[in-house]
Amino acid sequence: MMTAPERGELEGLKPMKIWERQEEVNLRTSWNTWRKGLGDAPRRGVSVGVSFAFWGLLVMPALWPAHWLAGPHQWLPGPREWVLPALVLALLLHGILVCLRQRGLQPLVPPALMLWSAGLWTLVLSLSAASGSATALGLGTQACWPVLIWLGWWMAGDVTAVTMAARAIGIGSLAIGSIALSQVYGIEVWPRSDSFPDRIVSVFSNPNHLGSFSAFVLPLASVAYLRVASGWRWLLCAVVYAALLLAGSRGAWVGAVGALVPMSVGIGLCLSGQMRTRILRRGGLLLCTWLVTTLALLNTPVLQSSEGELSVADRLQQTGDVLVAEKRSGDDTLQHRLLLWVAASSMIRQSPAFGVGPGGFESAYQQLRPTLQQRAEFQRLSPGQQSDRPRFAHNEPLHVAAETGGLGLIALAGCVFVPLFFGVRGALRGPDLLWCQGGIAAVATVLIHGLVSYPLHMPMTAYPLFLVLGILLRTPSSAHLFTIFKKTVDS
Repeated sequence: MMTAPERGELEGLKPMKIWERQEEVNLRTSWNTWRKGLGDAPRRGVSVGVSFAFWGLLVMPALWPAHWLAGPHQWLPGPREWVLPALVLALLLHGILVCLRQRGLQPLVPPALMLWSAGLWTLVLSLSAASGSATALGLGTQACWPVLIWLGWWMAGDVTAVTMAARAIGIGSLAIGSIALSQVYGIEVWPRSDSFPDRIVSVFSNPNHLGSFSAFVLPLASVAYLRVASGWRWLLCAVVYAALLLAGSRGAWVGAVGALVPMSVGIGLCLSGQMRTRILRRGGLLLCTWLVTTLALLNTPVLQSSEGELSVADRLQQTGDVLVAEKRSGDDTLQHRLLLWVAASSMIRQSPAFGVGPGGFESAYQQLRPTLQQRAEFQRLSPGQQSDRPRFAHNEPLHVAAETGGLGLIALAGCVFVPLFFGVRGALRGPDLLWCQGGIAAVATVLIHGLVSYPLHMPMTAYPLFLVLGILLRTPSSAHLFTIFKKTVDS
């Protein structure tokens, strides 16, 4: 319950300032909200479940039986991939029960455009699974995506519920970045379950997963600090940025920069007056922090290649070398990506409507292997890459089209771009809603990285990504926003 001075101050704010002031109130009351738990509101109960599910995904590999993380089982999907569908199913059932308790038989219905997109995606998944070589894991993972959007949309009806989940994910991100920094100095504070002894992976099984997650969180952490400056938010921005550099993922770097720069320009142009001055000052501090972090980690080794040990500086240089034709031909990673894209294109030509089935990319690739072995890209690969059993095309549009066909790509595009449309509309109507710009930038980071990787199939990235899409889907208009917080004040 807010005090009288807080209530008076909140009532005196302009509609677009209310959300920012409410965040400061939430910071002081969040611990009491956590302590009260499920008793406050149904949405906050779902938020608690979402938070614990995120932490469950984070610690799952450490709890997984050791014999499943080594030896002949290394090629199998990781424990997070197996557990994600189960956790989302539990959240769905929990949400339905809470919904029925709150509203009886009246459902919580998102906008019609989202319903059409989710319905088309569900139909395409069913048809693709029936006509192709689908796997239970692939089908379950892709079925999770619209469910997470719905949960995010529902939670967004209560500011405190969103704040609770965001706080949990922020603490988890700080832990992930800290573990990555500890591995730089050889301090193993977390059991490793990866096949990359020369890389920094933090809690993940692959350094690309660390890069993808860090790139996604960085815009959200930055906006959190720009909105309400605090020491732990500044530390979160610094640690997440350091983890992004240490991951050595070029695609994640490009995605983060490609989203942060437009976000920064947009925020700078849209704001005015004292708020603009305050935001620019905080943004300048973040830039200085990232510059110092980059200089401190520039010579830190992050990869062992045929050319020897590569540092952060070397990987940054290799990012630019992709634009040089002579360098591209000698880049094993890029040649491997090109081969996977050729394989995905062949699958699309074979099954243009419904694809090879959710999770069927691996088996379809094995069938195409004799043909792929004749290509120049295959001959340039290392022996380990030639014997690889890839499960993803390292390009999300191609991968989705290969597994679910052109209809699946259209349906998934609707599930992603409809919430983005609502988010962009809200950002244009209320430029002071910095959380909205941060969410858009985070989604843009994943979309850019998804052109060279598979972030939608990385549980620790996909899980918060689709929740953020659901939150963007419920971006309120200025009048609705004022109404929401007027009710909060009156209560």
